[in-house]
Amino acid sequence: MNIVDSLKLYLPTEAKESEEYIQLAQSCRASLPRIIFKVLLYDSILHFEIINDLILLLNSNSIDRARNECVNYIKDNIERLKKNINKEEEALHELEKMIKESDDPLLESLLKYLCMDEESHISLLKSLVKEARDQL
Repeated sequence: MNIVDSLKLYLPTEAKESEEYIQLAQSCRASLPRIIFKVLLYDSILHFEIINDLILLLNSNSIDRARNECVNYIKDNIERLKKNINKEEEALHELEKMIKESDDPLLESLLKYLCMDEESHISLLKSLVKEARDQL
């Protein structure tokens, strides 16, 4: 089985998760769990969109062209991306300080989630910058 087939098989999983989290978010009256369910819902929707876009890209005959366009764009915007990395790192540092000040486990879980998200942003941006540098 190739990656496209695997992605196609996985796509319904994200759709089902979205449906579940919509129901949980709508039926929950407690604020913090409702926020968590919304986070999970939005992530499931985002994952569905990313997987769908990957399937379309991988099924196209233009993946090499898309990669070249990506690298050229990054090269043209590398300083901007470096600034974004710094902003993401600053945001991560602020969130980590908030976690240390928190005494609520659910709030702490949400803040940790945000930290992981910021770490993902940093990692993605750094991989873009690295890709452009490797092509120089």
